Amino acid sequence: MIKVLLVEDSPADAAHIMGLLCEVERETFAVTYEATMADALQRLRAETFDAALVELHLADGPEGAAIAELKAYAPLLPIVLLCTHASRADAVEALARGAHDYVEEGDRTGELLARSILYAIERVHAAEQLSFLARYDALTGLANRTTFRDRLAQALARSDRSQTPGALLLVDLDSFKAINDTQGHDVGDALLKHVGTQLRRFVRPYDVVARLGGDEFAVLLEDVAEARDAGRMAERILEAIAEPFVVGDIEVYSTASLGAVVFPFDGGDPSTLMRNADFAMYRAKRQGGGTAAFYTPSMGVRIHEQLALEHDLHRALAHEELLLHYQPQVDLESGRVVGMEALARWQHPERGLLPPNTFIPAAEKSGLIEAIGEWALRTACRQRREWADAGLDVGRIAVNLSPRQLTGNAFVAVTEKTLAEIDLDPRLLELEITEALFLEHDHATVERLARLRRLGVRISIDDFGTGHSCLSRLTTLPVDGLKIDRSLVSSAYTSQNAAVARAIIALARELDLGVTCEGVEHDGHVAFLRQYGCDVVQGRLLCPPLPADEIERLLAARGTTAVDPEPPPSDGPELLH
Repeated sequence: MIKVLLVEDSPADAAHIMGLLCEVERETFAVTYEATMADALQRLRAETFDAALVELHLADGPEGAAIAELKAYAPLLPIVLLCTHASRADAVEALARGAHDYVEEGDRTGELLARSILYAIERVHAAEQLSFLARYDALTGLANRTTFRDRLAQALARSDRSQTPGALLLVDLDSFKAINDTQGHDVGDALLKHVGTQLRRFVRPYDVVARLGGDEFAVLLEDVAEARDAGRMAERILEAIAEPFVVGDIEVYSTASLGAVVFPFDGGDPSTLMRNADFAMYRAKRQGGGTAAFYTPSMGVRIHEQLALEHDLHRALAHEELLLHYQPQVDLESGRVVGMEALARWQHPERGLLPPNTFIPAAEKSGLIEAIGEWALRTACRQRREWADAGLDVGRIAVNLSPRQLTGNAFVAVTEKTLAEIDLDPRLLELEITEALFLEHDHATVERLARLRRLGVRISIDDFGTGHSCLSRLTTLPVDGLKIDRSLVSSAYTSQNAAVARAIIALARELDLGVTCEGVEHDGHVAFLRQYGCDVVQGRLLCPPLPADEIERLLAARGTTAVDPEPPPSDGPELLH
């Protein structure tokens, strides 16, 4: 049933209109009749209506004052004007002042009146929907970014007047893209709505929760007595988001990073507060996610430096500023070069030549590591092909592999394609991975390594002995060798680390795995490693990492160190003699 307020000063015309509406079969209209605008306004004070039918000359007073009065009492009331053919122009003008449609006297039928009323109601509902969408998020029903900034500005003004602080919390889901990609967008949408519900659970009625876009949310807390109160709220929010969430028969696990600011101390305007909260949230995400960080003044400087580095890394790839240096790996028994490790360098236009530890962590966190890893693989394989074509045998080319590169099947395909395009024997490629990868990744990751190994690619565990070594899994993992970290080698002959290094070498021999030791910088290192049966060594004592052309000159000159091998040297290039 549609409730209609009819404002008509002619009782006969009013009766006629009510009779026409009674004839309409597809809708039921309940009509309340008032003869004057004053009576109609009085009625609106006490009762709500779905629409109003108003005689034009009653509504269209000076400057449309009557329509304005109707809108003041009922802002969303659909208004249909009743006019004559002669007053059509006035009715059209009245539409601009807030009316929604008009019906001329000679055309009035029950169906036409009903259609006009329904059309006016639909227009108002559409306007309401547009207004809602302009201020709120359609998926979660939370305030959107625009509304949140308005509310934040109001909160800052109130905080300034009352001298009471408040807090702004930015919340960003850590793995939302992965959930969307693996579980589907329906599950992702359900998770966003769930997070919105969880956030509303913890706030007071006058606090504001908003979805700023994507998987980023914001919480505005007013009248915060102490910063620790915001900290406790942050902890509760993160704990709630981390709880398993079930969608159908799918159990979804998610964590979030949270950045917090306290106003007015961390900023006196919405833009500054949002920026500083974003700095804090970025810091929390850099700490591994699932945690909260409060803004500090020095944080902005560090974040700016990190963002600048990431920006420069994008440029470095595009402008070919990255390059590879190569460090020989030498067989301890023969002194012959049996491999080359490819090590990334960045020829920064302002900071000069940068080692990998200054930019690889940034590449890991920004997602650029996959592109850099593929570039390093192609470049190293191409260089090994060029050395082979020049008749220079340097054994295998070793390339470091980021765990992130193994999160999908793409890297296996990229490796196959690279080897085929360059026409390089897979047995001449070695991929070095960290032992943490086997602890953090599932069976699928291990299977991808096995597929690479079946191609003929050698797989080695890098930095072995520095993390949580999973010794029991070595018998089943698809690996060919272990690489002992330089931290163990550097002190092996003077400390208890010697026992660790000896144990790793002995274990590898029992499992028929090759052993490479890096960080060889003293004659004592060579003597120790030779005594306990290490296979291959590399380090600055033998040769520092060098550009490809310098490696070629060194090997062409058969460069040596002061260390002799025990057996006679082979015919290949030697660095030990």
